[in-house]
Amino acid sequence: MDTAASTFEIENIGMEEGDVIVTTTLDPKQVQLYLIPPEWSHAAGDHEAIQLDIVTSSKTPAEARLTGQIKQAQLPKVLIQLSDTLHTPGDFLKFRILLTDELNKPLPRRKHPFNLTIALQHESQHTVASWAAKLLPGDIYSGQYLFADDRDIGDWNITVTMGQQTTSKRFQVMLYSAPIHKITIKTGDLITLQDEVISINVEALYTFGKMLRGTLTVTVTGDDDRIVKRSTPIAGNKIVMIPMEAIITDRHTSATRTIHVNATVSTTNGLTQRVYSQAKSIKIYASPYKLDVLRMVDFTPGQNATLLIKASKANGNPLKELSHSKSNVSVRVKFNNEDSIITRMFVTSLDKDGTAMLSVPTDSITELLTVEVQYQDVSASITLEPAYSLQLHVLIANSKPFERNEGFKLVLVASHPMDGVLAVIRKHDGENIPLLLYCNHQNYYEHFVPLVRRDDVKR
Repeated sequence: MDTAASTFEIENIGMEEGDVIVTTTLDPKQVQLYLIPPEWSHAAGDHEAIQLDIVTSSKTPAEARLTGQIKQAQLPKVLIQLSDTLHTPGDFLKFRILLTDELNKPLPRRKHPFNLTIALQHESQHTVASWAAKLLPGDIYSGQYLFADDRDIGDWNITVTMGQQTTSKRFQVMLYSAPIHKITIKTGDLITLQDEVISINVEALYTFGKMLRGTLTVTVTGDDDRIVKRSTPIAGNKIVMIPMEAIITDRHTSATRTIHVNATVSTTNGLTQRVYSQAKSIKIYASPYKLDVLRMVDFTPGQNATLLIKASKANGNPLKELSHSKSNVSVRVKFNNEDSIITRMFVTSLDKDGTAMLSVPTDSITELLTVEVQYQDVSASITLEPAYSLQLHVLIANSKPFERNEGFKLVLVASHPMDGVLAVIRKHDGENIPLLLYCNHQNYYEHFVPLVRRDDVKR
């Protein structure tokens, strides 16, 4: 443009023709400020800038019409955080307000604050409270409001207005009904008197998944009504350690003890306090192992006496993979007859499932048979008498992994020698499979049944 005073017009491109913001004469050395109308900004929509067309009185075509743009300043997003979306009369609504970018990332700290208007609106009471506030980017505005009585029951909105931008969040106030909650008390797989501490894991949740937050009180009652109590904050989960010696007075015993655990979670919100409880009884075992010697049938003098040895964890769960050193079982057998007692000792091995079939030969003068079995630090015994009537025991033995889909092992144990035995395998689908077994005058006989799955057999 030349140095002479010029007349120019500023138009908003995209507005209706003739919508001129200003027409004026301006000396080139003079600076003049003009206010852009709000409707121009609205018309820009999602565009980042307002496009301008400047028409001057210059005689030079290149300078007679100029284009330009004014970038629009974007307001930050308002993020409202509530302590909860469900409240009851007597609770405090606690809220926080912060400014973020479009990805909800808090803005960096700046010196110039934004003016906010915060309002609490009830569905029937309309605007209950409203106040102005200033919030710097990077800061957090916190507040709270007390719901005094039943008149506050209903749907609410908290609304934050910044310039032309409004952000709202809904919540409810309702009559109190105890939320459905679940408190779970867990301990280790197995607790023994040799343990130094009892680890109690308390999990406290509402059934819809939210954590219970508050104060956890664990009360453990042991021998002679000895009581140990621990209190600690909890946010959904907490592990509490209780010394064994504080609960159990006599730890040198073979008896199984039972302790009682009560977990109470107390929550507070405003003026209200709620308490949730759960109780559980826990067994404490003298040994980590359990040993059983099971009689199959009574024996006939001169025939084998057959027993089933079963080792497991003290709580009845199966043993894990047995190493060679942990599969040995010591056996002591006493043969009582009219004149003497004969003792035999030997070692046998458990199968991978923790069982062993024990077959002990007897002579014709044996009147009583006592079997004592030792595994690790536990023992068991059984006494057998001669059979005066025919006895037969049938057992489906645990199959080896490769046999599970091909068949199963059938075990017959009798008090007297068996010759021919007719067995009928009854399946769940109604099919009956007859088997004629020749046992060669033995009182213990194993037979593999092919092509029939163990799970298909009726018991």
